[in-house]
Amino acid sequence: MQMSERPDLVLRHDPFLPPSEHELRTRLEVRLPEPQPDLRLRIRLRLAKRVRLVRRIDPPAFDDEAVRRTAGHIEVPLGDWSGTREYEIGFELGPGPQEEDLQAALVDLVRGEFARAVGPARAVKVHWTADPGAASLSRVRSDLVDALWSGCEAYESGDLAQAELRWQEARTLARHSGDDDSVQRLNRLVAGRQVRAEDVIEAGRTPGRWP
Repeated sequence: MQMSERPDLVLRHDPFLPPSEHELRTRLEVRLPEPQPDLRLRIRLRLAKRVRLVRRIDPPAFDDEAVRRTAGHIEVPLGDWSGTREYEIGFELGPGPQEEDLQAALVDLVRGEFARAVGPARAVKVHWTADPGAASLSRVRSDLVDALWSGCEAYESGDLAQAELRWQEARTLARHSGDDDSVQRLNRLVAGRQVRAEDVIEAGRTPGRWP
């Protein structure tokens, strides 16, 4: 599978919180096809009051002095590398209504003195709910995304048997969560024929019904 020619971001987090919880953590996968030393991760606050932490966890690295902070956003220099890196971001949330999809923050990649955006922004969503079933469904969807991406990583490393096993697991989870869109995409990967790179990209980039 070929990496996108442009830098890209993939968010992985559980947006559902109990009404008393006002801290949210998300995992962010940053994909760079080639080194771009001037590239920065920009986090713009919406419902979130502040960014409590931001750190690279795979591989581990963090330099707090390099983070640029303003009243409404922060920028994190990414450094000189290419490939895929994973970050953890923690937010302190302001008050908001229950049972609604809300936007806690926006994340994107920028470069240059005037912070020109590179690629689309990704929304970090939060949903306060007293319904334990919603949180349970969210965990199923989180497991779905983990299985899907594990399959993609196995495919990239040449382990096709492990890739198909993980995609079959993801398809089962998609069925349980009622995510028909992801089921259809994953069907192309476990149909017993040669897997096409474009099918992997399509299945992995936009899992159905995910914020």
